[in-house]
Amino acid sequence: MVLLVHSLVKSFRSEEGSIVFDWGGGTLDVCLADVSEDGSSIVELSHDGIDDRAGDDFDRKIMTYLKRRFLTKSGLQIEDVEVKGRAADKFWIQAELAKIELSSQLTSTVEVPNFLNIFGKQIDLYEGLTREEFEPLVQEEVFAAENCVLRCLKKARLTAGLVDHVLMVGGTSNIPAVRQMLEKLFGAKVTVAKEPDGAIARGAAIVAAEAWQPFNVKPIAVKLADDSYFTVLPAKKVLHPSQSTGFPFYCVDPRPASANLAFFEKAVSGDEDYRSLNTYLSVPTNPEIRAIQNLDRIVARFAVTEDATLRCHAQSGSVERIEECEIHDISFGLQLT
Repeated sequence: MVLLVHSLVKSFRSEEGSIVFDWGGGTLDVCLADVSEDGSSIVELSHDGIDDRAGDDFDRKIMTYLKRRFLTKSGLQIEDVEVKGRAADKFWIQAELAKIELSSQLTSTVEVPNFLNIFGKQIDLYEGLTREEFEPLVQEEVFAAENCVLRCLKKARLTAGLVDHVLMVGGTSNIPAVRQMLEKLFGAKVTVAKEPDGAIARGAAIVAAEAWQPFNVKPIAVKLADDSYFTVLPAKKVLHPSQSTGFPFYCVDPRPASANLAFFEKAVSGDEDYRSLNTYLSVPTNPEIRAIQNLDRIVARFAVTEDATLRCHAQSGSVERIEECEIHDISFGLQLT
């Protein structure tokens, strides 16, 4: 998510409450960020994403639609035949090209020589596709993207009116229906990045060239038995691989034979509310302990990995088995060194 945020740095140094909307071929990632006035730091306020609705799904919907129409005109059922080999590869490429063309023009054509072999006869596919036909095919995906943006705003406890700028990156952002969806929410604040397919790569180059440092924005904590929270990764900690930090916990209820570490993050920076990260670590313990003074001691060690995730190793004092997990859902910031 860091790479999404720093795409704003060069173009929008004075912007606050900016959204980067990155929709490519495989995933949708939305990040709401706050950029300092001097451009020296960027803080992620919230993020959300979808990993099963993207440009490749648009291609498949075009293929299904055109194949069904082609077979109907040929008097065949869609289950009757399967497109194979080079024809299948060609079909996918042509569907993707049609999707791209419909971003800048109203009609396109998909042509696949030797599309099917039926009773020994090679049949070509030649089908036109209009933007008016294409947009209803992907309406479900666009609606899901809109909900993703709304979730991101809700997490940051902001409304669309408080966002200053929306930057669209990724190839799917070129589709007019996608931009129209965002303009419905944010009006004239929406901009498509120049060469949106390369925006993330340019952002990575900025980070490397200018030595930006990633840091943790919202404290990450373990929820204790008394419903309080113990911080294991504080805010403003630089996210570089380093020596691990250890903390002791105690299993206050030995009956389940395990101690469960539940991880939370502050919902909004500066707020006292926490939200679950939906990450849990179950550490085996000794169920025979009965006296308070003999409660099982859990030692948990936390370290930041090279890909800026938080890794936890934990082990009880009575059961020699190490359990581990990784927390990827971290809110990032970037600062110039």
